[in-house]
Amino acid sequence: MASIVYKNGKFRIAANTWADDALAYGMLARSLNSTGWDVLDIVTTMDKSFKNDTAVMYAAGLLEGYLTADRIALMYQNSMAAEFPTEQSRKVLLPKVRNFLTRQYKWARCFAAENPKSAFHRHTGFVMTQLEGLIDGYSASNDSVVRDPFVLLMLNAAGDLGDIKTALNDTKTDFFDRMSNDEFRNYVQSTGHCSALIRVTPGLERLYMGHSTWSSYSTMLRIYKHYQVNLSDPEAASRGMSFSSYPGCLVSIDDFYILDSGMVMLETTNNVFNVSLFKTVKPESLLSWQRVRIANQIAQNGSHWAWAVSQQNSGTYNNQYMIIDLNRIHPNASIDDGALTVVEQIPTLVVSSDQTGLLRTGYFPSYNVPFHETIYNLRAATRMW
Repeated sequence: MASIVYKNGKFRIAANTWADDALAYGMLARSLNSTGWDVLDIVTTMDKSFKNDTAVMYAAGLLEGYLTADRIALMYQNSMAAEFPTEQSRKVLLPKVRNFLTRQYKWARCFAAENPKSAFHRHTGFVMTQLEGLIDGYSASNDSVVRDPFVLLMLNAAGDLGDIKTALNDTKTDFFDRMSNDEFRNYVQSTGHCSALIRVTPGLERLYMGHSTWSSYSTMLRIYKHYQVNLSDPEAASRGMSFSSYPGCLVSIDDFYILDSGMVMLETTNNVFNVSLFKTVKPESLLSWQRVRIANQIAQNGSHWAWAVSQQNSGTYNNQYMIIDLNRIHPNASIDDGALTVVEQIPTLVVSSDQTGLLRTGYFPSYNVPFHETIYNLRAATRMW
């Protein structure tokens, strides 16, 4: 356990104690080897008179970075081996990725400061400040093997990274056309990320939401996280969230979130085979992980969430998101419109729709295939369909 004390504009890490005057408290249950999951709890001050949300977000990140530093170091080691497995990739591609993520981090900080009256801009700033705290907390621990901000920039961008590499590699537009059927099948099977199912029982007695993440053994350092970040911002719709995650990540990446706004978010990944779309990818945008966190924090409902995640679309980590609004589901009675919003992203485009009608029929499945016809067609390669 540890806590963060904030006095006179300065932060202090109080190790192995919960200080009475702490701005943030946290505990990491190291149960990975017995259950397959560590469990992280982060709670910030309940003092409603404290109005410095930037300090709250920084403290939350600082605490997590400090508590999980050894896990972050291991996750970074695994990720480097998986993402840059050859000497050539480390020599040529890694510097390009480092430059891209560094530029994107700086751009996002500038973007956040442009319009403090906008909830979207403010919460962009809060998320980036939490990342800054995470970097500093990790660096402050004796368990941090590589003291480099890039460690946390890369881990948070784990979902975005595949598409960033495709863009930076200047991948040829006929990349998929040149594959044999077996090569293409193997590619899809190895890069597909998840499957999900939302189901209601016939009498509307129960709603079930299930999610399965497919990945390599290098990602088995799992942490289930509970955040209670008590922001004073009046447009913060969700202050508490629980989600499956990984060391060093402020997001799920799977994705599976339970929000205290009354919403649940699931996601599966849609591969984009139209390589020409990746020419639009640039660091002057918000990565998927950043937009998801912002949307989770400010969204009042599914359509609001869809709007938020469409802003400053990076075109990386192109997913199908399912937003379930539990406030619109009445057990044993009815399901109101807006209970299920399906959102899909590709470079240059985000499409969303209310699919509550389908949910009322019994279930909505998701398995790495686009639902919306526009997305389905635009993401394809010519040889496929």
